[in-house]
Amino acid sequence: MDEIRDLKIFETQYINKLSVRIKKGYMENNDLRLLVSIEDRGIAEDIKSVLEEFEIYTMLVSDNPASSFISTYFGFNPTESIDIQINKKDYQRAIEILNDSPYKELVNKT
Repeated sequence: MDEIRDLKIFETQYINKLSVRIKKGYMENNDLRLLVSIEDRGIAEDIKSVLEEFEIYTMLVSDNPASSFISTYFGFNPTESIDIQINKKDYQRAIEILNDSPYKELVNKT
């Protein structure tokens, strides 16, 4: 019985260490870079969708994290700046894709 418990403890510790190594390696190899910063969440979501069609994934980061809560419960849209961040290895390809889209002016402003 103790052997089974010890084996489960060892297994859990091994999996946790492996998970930390994988996450650390992933973050080191996937640095984020600012693609564009805009004030319209709808446009940010559209840009995200356009890039996802080409298997380029983005992260939307708001300077006002409570804005979606305020919008949902109080019915008005507070001002916020949304940074669209992208993996730096996908940056150039994303610029090329957006230059052939309706969002060309936004990319050329940055």
